[in-house]
Amino acid sequence: MGCGAARMIPDSSLAQLGGHTAGILGLATFLVDGEVRVASASHDKTVRIWRTTGECLIHVLEGHGDFLTAICAYESGGAARVASGSADRTVRIWDPKEGKCLHILRGHEYFIKVMTAFKDASTGDALIASSALDGTIRTWRGGDGSPVAVIKVHAQPPGHELSSIRRQSLVAPPRKRGSMVGGAQGGARKSQYKSKVAAKPPPGGEKPAFAIAAFDGATRLVTGHADGTMKTWANASGDAAAADWQGHEAPVFALCVFAGAAGERCASGSGDFSIKVWDLAARAALVTIPGAHDEKVCCLACFAPPDGSPAKLVSGSGDMQLALWDAEATPELEPPEKGKPDDDEEAGPRSKAINRLEGHTTVVSSLGAYLSNGKQRVASAAWDGKVRLWDPFDDGPGVC
Repeated sequence: MGCGAARMIPDSSLAQLGGHTAGILGLATFLVDGEVRVASASHDKTVRIWRTTGECLIHVLEGHGDFLTAICAYESGGAARVASGSADRTVRIWDPKEGKCLHILRGHEYFIKVMTAFKDASTGDALIASSALDGTIRTWRGGDGSPVAVIKVHAQPPGHELSSIRRQSLVAPPRKRGSMVGGAQGGARKSQYKSKVAAKPPPGGEKPAFAIAAFDGATRLVTGHADGTMKTWANASGDAAAADWQGHEAPVFALCVFAGAAGERCASGSGDFSIKVWDLAARAALVTIPGAHDEKVCCLACFAPPDGSPAKLVSGSGDMQLALWDAEATPELEPPEKGKPDDDEEAGPRSKAINRLEGHTTVVSSLGAYLSNGKQRVASAAWDGKVRLWDPFDDGPGVC
């Protein structure tokens, strides 16, 4: 595959897209004139737009004054758009076809952590939601960038220690699984985040959103927080009370939403190494995947396979792996590895994935799913500064 900056690599990914000079924190997949594109947002202050075949690099988008933290893609007025969030406290809306910045959105008082795009329930127009460490979620119109609402999650003073915790958690080397608290299959694991966040709560009980997701055409936003709680907001304006429940025993770093066989579902990934699939109306975990990874679950992507089989999840982790899961079934546990020490502690259970993919050399920070010639593909980004393309069902080398 001749991808300009891309090359074939001796691992299980199909291709590697290189060019960023620092780690990548966000990735989005989308279509331009029917062709798949990937957008990557990096600590080097740039957004790169890629094809998945041919000469891959299309645009390098510059303009942010500090490192990028988040990115999302959507359609507005029949045209593809990309929105990027940065430590410079702004959101920028880009035309990824022309490589131009269309709008700069200001209002956040501290750096933006996560973003999502969705369709307004009443008008069908594209909306953007950005969550920042100022303790707010701001919603914007995706067409012209005009503000819609400010949701005050919790007040978070600029400079709070959670910003450094978050940054350290993304670049820290992988840690092995910790010991079980309970010892049963559904028991919780000890996590490094327990001591950093949960044991030292921010003053005033602030719970900034570390993850955010939304259903197209729905009225709910879903957020995940540093103390392991999750929230559903009754609408994008935040003027209705949110449901609040304890989802995990450590920070919720990842959320994705999908249509399950019996309705809308939300998957969450956490620093407690687990993934859960939720019935949001009942606030009940339908599927629990303990020990999904040997480190924190940093990102998730959901897709419906083209063969009509049940929905699937792909997870990325601090253990540098991707893992593929059935989104509607609790997996079996892997048998324990005999004679293998685990930081002098008994390792907790590890769930058996449909497939595990290796290739990144550091934390996998973001994922996106797409179809290529009718075949399911996944794009991943990591702190190694690379985007990788995968066949999630095949752990051997191949071509796109």
